[in-house]
Amino acid sequence: MSGLRVEYSLSRAVGQRVISILVNGIELQPEGSYHVATVEIIAQGGDLYTAFKDATRREREEERFSDVLTERLRGLGSIVVPARGRLLPQA
Repeated sequence: MSGLRVEYSLSRAVGQRVISILVNGIELQPEGSYHVATVEIIAQGGDLYTAFKDATRREREEERFSDVLTERLRGLGSIVVPARGRLLPQA
């Protein structure tokens, strides 16, 4: 979710709940091209995440995501939790 701000409404029908998505403060372009990093199971369509299953370009790095994340977090020393506000439920 890094860089995203999503407004949604649970009162809408499944598949119609997202109101808006901003990517780094700019409205998401449905026909745009975006770089995404994720774990392999989601990239392959597992756990019902089918959005990336038909990606036009997919790269697999030799390093495991969890190893890269662990190394990065250790290098930070301390972690500051970002302000809330990336997922915004609407009534």
